[in-house]
Amino acid sequence: MTFSICVVHLVPQGFPNAFTPMNYLKNELYTLVKSDSEIFDFIQKSALDGMWYWDLINPEEEWMNETFWKTLGIDPSTKEHKSIEWQDLIHPEDLKTAYGNFQKHCEDPNHPYDQEVRYRHSDGSTVWIQCRGFAIRDDRGKPIRMIGAHTNITKQKQQELKLSEKIEQYDLVAESAQIGTWKVDVENRIFECNKIWGQQIGYEIEEVDSWKENPLFCFIHPEDKTKALDKFKKYLKEKKGIYKAQFRVQNKAGKWVWIQDRGKYLQDLKNNSSTLIVGSRKDITNQIEEKENLEKAFELNRLFVDQAPTAIAMFNKNMEYLAASRQWYLDYSITIPSVIGKSHYEIFPEIGAEWKGHHQACLKGHIQKADEEKFVREDGSVQWLTYEVKPWYESEDSIGGLIMYTADITSIKESEDQIQTLLDVATSQNKRLMNFAHIVSHNLRSHTGNLKMLSELMKEEYPETSNNEFYPLVEKAIKNLSETVLNLHEVAVINQNSDAQLLKINVLDYVNNAIETVQATIIKEGADVQLEIDPKETLMGIPAYLESVFLNILTNALKYRSEKRSPKIDIRLVRREGFSEISFSDNGMGINLKMNGSKLFGMYKTFHNHKDSRGIGLFITKNQIEAMGGTIICESTVDEGTIFTIKLKNEDN
Repeated sequence: MTFSICVVHLVPQGFPNAFTPMNYLKNELYTLVKSDSEIFDFIQKSALDGMWYWDLINPEEEWMNETFWKTLGIDPSTKEHKSIEWQDLIHPEDLKTAYGNFQKHCEDPNHPYDQEVRYRHSDGSTVWIQCRGFAIRDDRGKPIRMIGAHTNITKQKQQELKLSEKIEQYDLVAESAQIGTWKVDVENRIFECNKIWGQQIGYEIEEVDSWKENPLFCFIHPEDKTKALDKFKKYLKEKKGIYKAQFRVQNKAGKWVWIQDRGKYLQDLKNNSSTLIVGSRKDITNQIEEKENLEKAFELNRLFVDQAPTAIAMFNKNMEYLAASRQWYLDYSITIPSVIGKSHYEIFPEIGAEWKGHHQACLKGHIQKADEEKFVREDGSVQWLTYEVKPWYESEDSIGGLIMYTADITSIKESEDQIQTLLDVATSQNKRLMNFAHIVSHNLRSHTGNLKMLSELMKEEYPETSNNEFYPLVEKAIKNLSETVLNLHEVAVINQNSDAQLLKINVLDYVNNAIETVQATIIKEGADVQLEIDPKETLMGIPAYLESVFLNILTNALKYRSEKRSPKIDIRLVRREGFSEISFSDNGMGINLKMNGSKLFGMYKTFHNHKDSRGIGLFITKNQIEAMGGTIICESTVDEGTIFTIKLKNEDN
């Protein structure tokens, strides 16, 4: 900070307009400084950069040293020692203030002539000057001279303005963040606060002003008051750091709210000492309640973990146990009474760097899980585990640690291995059986063909043999054997196809092909066949199987017609998401499903005394449909009719 002599200079009305040389004032001042200690003390206390000396008898005459003009960026040689020289440079409002103080000081020596005024610098900027003055009086107490000093306080004022701006910004932030602010003048026992401070406990500022007790400690909960006061008194005594206190206050509605107070001594810019403490107050009721709720939730979680029937453990961020279920002890053969407080890696020293890395990732918010993983224990034994590791949260965005859910699936894994072994054996046996079936069906077809041919040759060469009573039985036995071999071949080739062989098939084309195949029977029996199938409808199937299925069901509908009415067959398709349903509905003889439903699709099962019934058609049909990934169901009422519904995949699946 730089100093210069400065004061508000006014030309009081009523003073004589006398002109005297300026050197006599300077000389007179020097004489007074030497002879009058009071004047000397005044100069010392003002820490002068410059001085002025004013003749109040001749008010136009005023001596000023060069420092004042240099402070304003003006060449002193261009100015006369006249009071009029500076009056157009001072701010009009400050001139009025200085003139008022001058009059009061002349009337009463105890009234200080001391004010801050603004001058215009030669570059147009503002220079702040602290102006002090002291009237020299005659024997009757009349002011005849005045000595003054100027102090340049521009830097200080700039700092104060910046501070004021920051305070305004802080007030805006505090208000938007609902933070109460307060200030206590300890020496003068004065308390000030913003409106948010009062609103936090339901009071207006006007009401707060009427409180006799220090508002900082009004309405504090009895259990908290002594502790809060002790902290404040300690801070007043030590004047170090920041005053912090947290306590409950009863608001105007009678509800207890949690408050967090912080305060600090404010360093005075002028004398580096202060009795002012400024602070903030924040309503932390929600945070306290949230913390209490989290603590309750944590305790509930801990109790849940302790009593859980599955293997669960809870850890803090250092991977130390907070809780563990009884099943955790059992699954991992932990024999110590308690793992609480111990490191997970102390209990399981076999855990390596990879798993420790997983734990650290989970502590950052990730979730680690696996359906099965091999865990090699320290003693070399193996456990198979399914697990999930996830973080638990202290607050919405603060992770408190980890929770592990595990299950020992070692026995299941061993059973799976056994099942896989059995499956491999069954697959191998099935392949051998299929080969056997093919060989048998092929060779038997050859043998039955030979027998049939020999029988026919014998009949041609030796006609008389046909008259033998046993010959028809031989022919029938050969015929039955041929049919059995044929059926065995058909059964053997079913299910050899997979989904990879399914083709996109137009349904109506294959239904029409089946109808054409039995057209002669349809005409002969006068059957009415109705179709409700969109020509564009397709499904996924094996062409040979689909042709066989449609033909077999259509043939059965004609074969097992009712003698009481003309056959009627309705064929329709309904498209579902991923599947198509094709239904064949007839008005034939029907089937007693209560008696025969469980064996409807069995091999060699017949339900009517029809001469052509082999009991193999529906068995083959069902297997063909299942080989294409579909299903078939039957609804039937005796003497009313039967509905077969086939469900097969379409291109959506």
